[in-house]
Amino acid sequence: MRISQFSEPEAPFIPKEGINIGEVSNLLSVPRSTLLFWEKEFGSFLSVKKTGGKHRRYTNREVEALGEIKRLLNEEKYTVAGAKRRMEMTRQQTRSFEQILTDALGKLETGMKVSDVARNMARQMAV
Repeated sequence: MRISQFSEPEAPFIPKEGINIGEVSNLLSVPRSTLLFWEKEFGSFLSVKKTGGKHRRYTNREVEALGEIKRLLNEEKYTVAGAKRRMEMTRQQTRSFEQILTDALGKLETGMKVSDVARNMARQMAV
């Protein structure tokens, strides 16, 4: 999911060091307490960093994940448990796709024809 799907025409700039919880709250139009609840419930999908002063810093990755959580809960009407299952399925599919791409690149490097690699990838993705 890309941040631009939240209703802004362009994705907002999020610096490498991240943004604070108030900025995320404004960006997603979600109360801070909801973000804290989601952080607790969906902790395995988020890796929110804390500064030395214990202030939370959200990177682009966390903001995108929180936007996906919001979409699943508010628009698609998933329960928290259902949203967790859906996000885990998506994570597994992404890992599978990344593995297929890695394998394909390795085969290309060994000199295998592009058409053969593409056919093999199509077969693997159909499974």
